[in-house]
Amino acid sequence: MYEIPTNLEEEILRLKKEKNAVILAHFYQDSEIQDIADFVGDSLDLSRNAASTNADEIIFCGVKFMAEVAKILSPQKKVWIPDLKAGCSLEDSCKPDVFGEFCRKNPDHIVVSYINCSAEIKALSNIIVTSTNAKKIIDQLPANQKIIFAPDQHLGRYINKITGRNMLLWNGSCMVHEQYSEKELVKLIANHPNAKVIAHPECPETLLSYAHHIGSTSSLLKYVADHQGGEFIVLTEVGILHQMRQKNPTAKLYDCPFVDAAGCTLCNSCPYMKLNTLEKLYLVMKYGSESIYGGELNLSEELRIKAEKPLRKMLEMSEDKKDDDQKFIKKGEEQKETEPKDIVEVEEGKEVGGVIGKLKNLVFPNNNQQRNLSRETGGLEAEEDKGISAKDAWDARSEEVDKMGSNTAKVFNSTGMKSLVWKQKKARLDNKELAKEAIEAAAAIKGSKKGAAKEAVPQGLGSFGMGQQGGFVSKFQNVKKDYGFNNDKDGGMGR
Repeated sequence: MYEIPTNLEEEILRLKKEKNAVILAHFYQDSEIQDIADFVGDSLDLSRNAASTNADEIIFCGVKFMAEVAKILSPQKKVWIPDLKAGCSLEDSCKPDVFGEFCRKNPDHIVVSYINCSAEIKALSNIIVTSTNAKKIIDQLPANQKIIFAPDQHLGRYINKITGRNMLLWNGSCMVHEQYSEKELVKLIANHPNAKVIAHPECPETLLSYAHHIGSTSSLLKYVADHQGGEFIVLTEVGILHQMRQKNPTAKLYDCPFVDAAGCTLCNSCPYMKLNTLEKLYLVMKYGSESIYGGELNLSEELRIKAEKPLRKMLEMSEDKKDDDQKFIKKGEEQKETEPKDIVEVEEGKEVGGVIGKLKNLVFPNNNQQRNLSRETGGLEAEEDKGISAKDAWDARSEEVDKMGSNTAKVFNSTGMKSLVWKQKKARLDNKELAKEAIEAAAAIKGSKKGAAKEAVPQGLGSFGMGQQGGFVSKFQNVKKDYGFNNDKDGGMGR
């Protein structure tokens, strides 16, 4: 039998220092765990913060899928959970084998999954979203692109409403957010007419219809902090009230209960989150895998890599991409905030690669190897006759653009291009504008040697061999001529 010390907090802090560990606590944890943690927040923010530290070990006080995200983003660190039984009803509602079959029956859909799912579901997805960035990411996808959204049906329905989409929804839900009593909510509103109802979008639509503010856990916290004093009826797990009281000490906070099968009115807390306690935190830090409750979270490298890909895609599509990427830099390896003026500024070559990819479609419109994968020309269209699903097409596009962007950025940097930043295009571009952008990119290369410029052709365009350079350059020059660009003035490929 393990002994629990009387100076429990002191021992936890001692073990943290001894093991060079970082303690993470989700907003829904008990207040005493939040108070001893190094970081308190939403699941993704916690994992990114942990990845940015030089800690060797992560103690994740949350539920299993959250610890998995930490392991996905910090594979070199050990990740521990105080109680290995801390699962999630939403995760349990989406089993990988059943969901995989569901996706196979809808091959013309890409898969967008809420981060509150297992690593196996992430591995089956094209993009991961959070309740914070879901709208921003969905809005970037082509309007005619069919989408499967999993696992939370209520969040998916809310996103459909605010984006005008008609995503195919998986029938999953969170037990905490789904079981709030509408009757009890109406009573609270009647008794506190000045209170603002704030709700997480995992709640059913009937409950969201009462809300003054709908948002992620962090968004709800910010709303309370921004409205000092006041009264709030809170429709999310009660653990968040601890942080709300710290941000707004004079606020009056009311948590909405639920009514069980026996008709009893009960506090609506997550039973999985509450499995973690200070005692279990101490035990897993002291005894590791020998702990009676907790243990290490392990993922196969194959699964980790597959699950990481849609997570990275989410960060690429987020507006705060640069800030997100900085979160992954290990302590001691931070990059400078500003680059020298003579260094090209290309965000991982993504936009440059995209423009050259569009030019490739322009110059070779009949190339049967090309798929219409750009947003401006209609989105992801699967080649059904070849058995290519929308998910596979999306993955192929991602890999091609990543490769083109990386190689193109390398060539452009090596030739001294001056401060070129490609902004994401919000409006539809016609062929002339696309050609003009690509030509101006070539013209911006200062003093490039013939070999370097030629090298940019096959590298920037993917699978074109050296023997095909001449044909491409010739067609490129014809495009320039068609749109009225002067070779001497605007520069050229391979000169």
